[in-house]
Amino acid sequence: MKTLVKTAFILIVFSMFAFTGCTNKPSTPSPTERLANLQQQVDNDIVAYQNFEANDFENLRTSFIRIDSELGSVAPQEVQSYYEKLNLAQAYLQQFLEVKTSLKNKLDYSKKQLTDLQYDLENAMINDSLFSVYFERETIAADTLHNQILYFKDRFGSCQKELDALK
Repeated sequence: MKTLVKTAFILIVFSMFAFTGCTNKPSTPSPTERLANLQQQVDNDIVAYQNFEANDFENLRTSFIRIDSELGSVAPQEVQSYYEKLNLAQAYLQQFLEVKTSLKNKLDYSKKQLTDLQYDLENAMINDSLFSVYFERETIAADTLHNQILYFKDRFGSCQKELDALK
């Protein structure tokens, strides 16, 4: 009986080593794959920016103008609430107008930088460590731009809901 237990124990231990040695470890994406993923993020952000400018910005601006023009017909006790919501919407609209050209230019620049980095990588013009440095910088830049777009989308969405509630 002891021999059977020892044999079973040895088989179990052997099986554990055999199976753990065969498991697939997650592979690290290649520099080309990492670059393609970041390029896709920037491309998606460019589309998101264009949609945001054409839709969210225009919708909030139109709502702002409409509600501002209707202030004369608002009950006196509601005027303060209207002004607060309009002032907040105006602040976000103005903030976006101040950065929109810069934001668009930075998105275009980021796309160009990634295209250039891809060219350098494909033509072996840079080594892995230099690629890592440039890639890290471009990732930070792309993430910053992505977060700016999310910031405005969130703020405009909140303001739009507030203005819609005034109808």
